[in-house]
Amino acid sequence: MCNYKKLIFLLFSIVLINAEESSFRGKNKEEVLGSRIPLSFSNMVSENYKILPSQLNAHRGSYLIIAPDGVVNYLGDFVSFKKSQGFDVYVVALSVAGETANEIKETIETTLEEDPMLEYVLLIGDVDGFSELPSFYYGPENDVTDQKYTYIYGNDNVPDVFIGRLSIDSLSDLAVIMSKTINYVRNPLQYNPDWLSRGIVVAGNYSNTYPIPVTPKWT
Repeated sequence: MCNYKKLIFLLFSIVLINAEESSFRGKNKEEVLGSRIPLSFSNMVSENYKILPSQLNAHRGSYLIIAPDGVVNYLGDFVSFKKSQGFDVYVVALSVAGETANEIKETIETTLEEDPMLEYVLLIGDVDGFSELPSFYYGPENDVTDQKYTYIYGNDNVPDVFIGRLSIDSLSDLAVIMSKTINYVRNPLQYNPDWLSRGIVVAGNYSNTYPIPVTPKWT
């Protein structure tokens, strides 16, 4: 598998919004105030519409998981964990969601139309190899991005759902990632709390022709 195409588990996006150019799912201020919104969008909506957080009717929303058929039966503990956090959880097998990126995006759009409280989407599988699950490509080097899955309403680049991916090469990878995710939430200080005050940033770029680029900026 080519490293430059390898997808890494992505943190859900944090987006800075220009209030004059974008909106939350195409809603105006009155519509936002008159409806429930997913909890994770609270800060974004508050800043965008200049609304106090206390004025928002924010609630824990729903969580959509799309995974290859051979993986779906191994998600029970993870689904139960997400439900314990207050999410309504949908699990959709890839054979139902669609075999192409555009078909998967249509499944996400349909889910959002039927459930306006859709909050997170989790894709399980890499773009090739074991548990293949497609993505979108851009640029001359065919870089991979899942962000296009989140652009549903309007012509802006503001996500209408938050998305992540578990890029796995085996069922054992899946078991380890799910276990770490659950334990991270339940016992963040179980071993060594010092990690809360440390961080690392890694940057780089790629080329298969000379001159080979280096990280363009010290971090």
